[in-house]
Amino acid sequence: MKKLICMIFSVIVLFGLCAFSASAADYTVNYDSPLADISVGFYGDSICAAGCEMNTDLEYVRGWAGRIGYTNDMEWINHGISAYSVSACRGSKTIISQLEKSVGEKHEMIILHGGTNDAWDNVDVGKMTGEDEFEKSNFYNPRTFAGGLEQIFAFIEETNPDAIVGYIINFKFVNATNGVQVQIPDGNGGTKTVYRLNHMEDYVEMTKKICDKWGVPYLDLYSNDELTNKLYPMSGGTYSNAYVPDFVHPNTAGYDIIYPYIENFMIDILEASQETEATPTLATTPAPTPTTVPETTVEETAETKPGGCGAVMGSAAVAVFTALGATAILAKKRKKTK
Repeated sequence: MKKLICMIFSVIVLFGLCAFSASAADYTVNYDSPLADISVGFYGDSICAAGCEMNTDLEYVRGWAGRIGYTNDMEWINHGISAYSVSACRGSKTIISQLEKSVGEKHEMIILHGGTNDAWDNVDVGKMTGEDEFEKSNFYNPRTFAGGLEQIFAFIEETNPDAIVGYIINFKFVNATNGVQVQIPDGNGGTKTVYRLNHMEDYVEMTKKICDKWGVPYLDLYSNDELTNKLYPMSGGTYSNAYVPDFVHPNTAGYDIIYPYIENFMIDILEASQETEATPTLATTPAPTPTTVPETTVEETAETKPGGCGAVMGSAAVAVFTALGATAILAKKRKKTK
């Protein structure tokens, strides 16, 4: 009997250790990450804030902000707050108000997320201003989604112009039963009633247009079929809510699925910014005045003659490797002056 009890106890302990190891391995810190030591501010709504992630054992890696910030050894703050929106559809509960409160932090990278609550309330998508019109933030009308988004980008340009900015377009909702219901064509000449959250294509397209206008890279999770299939696997002919219990807010397993996409996006925009900074400015010089070249003897080949092709190729090689070396150094030593 004692042997049986010991065996059972050993199995339980072994299982516990394996479970702990698996959990710890999922959130191992990569001190050599390109994102290491970068100061990042995350802004958004409840999905960004991970307000519905109930696993209190994982507070240090809460949501995608915590997972990315912790595992990449970053300096990060999650400014996201539940129920906040891009537009002013909920009064002062706006993402720009989050930016206003943290304006003194001067994050090197700003990651934005929004649109869920705008669609939840069915706020007017609105229109983008002219492609060449870049006004001060107080010019834009936040009563529409488009106006609110342009206001956000203009405000960042005014208060932290050197920050690397990225926008996350939310993943698709496939079976949400929250918020406003609307009428849409049913394909047979009539209409049907649906929840607005499940039909956000017009918000997504407007987001892309405005991001392109302001030069803000975006991550389109909404159109990512691979991610959608992972988040909502089919079970018995219906969508499973195993990873998004209410079909809006991810749980712990849901965030584990989502965060690598955002992590890779952040690395991409950081490296793109570093490449831009490291690109040397080439000075233009006038072409030399043609001169009479003395006759070349048989012994003076292009490779041995001073100033010939061999010398030109050698100089070019030095210039190329010098430029590449400068690029590598600048990429490793990103300025931290903000």
